[in-house]
Amino acid sequence: YIYIYIYIYMKIVTYSNKNTHGYLRYLDSCKKNKIIPINLAKKNEKFSLILKIKNIIDFLKNSSPKEIICFTDSWDVILLNNLENIKKKFISMNIPYLFSAEENFYYAGKLDIIKKWPYKKHFLNSGGYIGYNYELLKIFNEIDKHDYYNTVCDQAVLYNYFYYNPKKLIIDYNREIFGTYFRKTNLISNIFLNFCFYKSKYVIKNKNLFYKDNNNKISILHLSLIHISE
Repeated sequence: YIYIYIYIYMKIVTYSNKNTHGYLRYLDSCKKNKIIPINLAKKNEKFSLILKIKNIIDFLKNSSPKEIICFTDSWDVILLNNLENIKKKFISMNIPYLFSAEENFYYAGKLDIIKKWPYKKHFLNSGGYIGYNYELLKIFNEIDKHDYYNTVCDQAVLYNYFYYNPKKLIIDYNREIFGTYFRKTNLISNIFLNFCFYKSKYVIKNKNLFYKDNNNKISILHLSLIHISE
């Protein structure tokens, strides 16, 4: 996967049907990094994690094959780097695509995923991935073809695919681009303002966020939340 950097374009896309506090915070982080994200949610469409997958398929089919597409969630995500730096980092990795990783295993499906999982303590997170359009489309076309939608969760859809295609899995276990942190919480507001949440795995240096295990600088931060009642 050797490409001429100057001729490659990149887009940031997301999916949100509401202007929640989290979404507005996400947009603010995009603005600070001079990024204009593309929202794949269609007007008057009810929020659906499965439609999130189907809408990305439509988007990929109608975009240039060699573009780099970076999908992120938005309600619990902020961008910490600009488009050119994220693109340059991905191209330097010389891979077709990359899915974000998290330490928590969450799968809302019927397959025994965990027995076949190749990475210890690093599990798939569907809230962030990046890749060349035509490479991502290969995956999503197969998902559509084999109807891996027997779930209500987009993360489970991707788990279903990689269960049958384990050699195609490439996840960001080194946190080259995506920094993902899992936390059970009932407090949503200000979750990105208190970085003590990240003290075990992340550290701030010169106003940048780094992954402690290998000192990689995080470009996209995702806090995975499990909501619990009071």
